[in-house]
Amino acid sequence: MTVAMSVTHCQRRGSKIEPVYTTLWFCRLQSSLRSIPDLTFTAVGRLRTLDLSDNALERVTQRSLAGLHGHLEIIKLDNNRLTTLDHCVFYRFDNIDLLKVYSHRTVRRQVRG
Repeated sequence: MTVAMSVTHCQRRGSKIEPVYTTLWFCRLQSSLRSIPDLTFTAVGRLRTLDLSDNALERVTQRSLAGLHGHLEIIKLDNNRLTTLDHCVFYRFDNIDLLKVYSHRTVRRQVRG
């Protein structure tokens, strides 16, 4: 897992001064993930890049990415096992500059009538 955070201020702990991390900008999760639980990212806020490539994800839903639509610019879902991508997953993701979704067994769009 790779994580990049921004430091907004420092705090003193005993004789040490430590940074206080408040904003997560980049997150790469690579550990054979098979699913993303609903509402996992709701407290992340200003995440700009989410790299979920090279896992074993079979499905991504709108609820699994809930909370990311305001700032996310890059999302990488390549080299997974996606079989379902809900039609509304990226609804209100207005800042997306790069969306990588390739090298999957099968990808079909989930359509609800």
